[in-house]
Amino acid sequence: MKLLNFIKKRKGLLLVIIPLVLLVFNYLLTFFINPSDPKIAPTPITNLRPTKVTAPSGPIKPQTNPPVLYNKHTSKKMLEKLERRTPLSTQDEAAKQRIIRSINNKPSVLRTDITFRVEYISGPELFMVEIRTVDIGKGKLDAKNWLISQGFTTQGTCELPVVYYLNSSVAQQLRDLGITFSPLAEGC
Repeated sequence: MKLLNFIKKRKGLLLVIIPLVLLVFNYLLTFFINPSDPKIAPTPITNLRPTKVTAPSGPIKPQTNPPVLYNKHTSKKMLEKLERRTPLSTQDEAAKQRIIRSINNKPSVLRTDITFRVEYISGPELFMVEIRTVDIGKGKLDAKNWLISQGFTTQGTCELPVVYYLNSSVAQQLRDLGITFSPLAEGC
């Protein structure tokens, strides 16, 4: 009974968290299903003796190796922003409503550029920014400047909320470079 009351009270929060978790899961899943490892030339078989194969004991744990790690602190901060939204200023709310009306409150790609792509997700009312360049800072800055050109204030670009993520191809290019990515804009 308590669980049902908790779910009823947090229904809005679940509508935000569930799509976000599915998006991140889908993003990570693309790396495991379609890795872009280089092809290795086959080597001639020189030893044809049979080998004994033993089954591993205990449960098999999948090995994951994401190309880029997400910063835990800023990821937590981003989730808190989604859960406890700060009210937007009058100017920022007007800019947001102008964009929402222009797309009939439907999920839409708002802008595609060489360094970023901005998408509006209507269910949880959030903006997703895909970084499409290995120069992460430039991609984030270009996206932030585009949002400002749409009428948002600098503070509003942090409060919308806006979630940044890496394009899968860019993430693969950054593999093994020790990059830790923040899903928030710089300074947010």
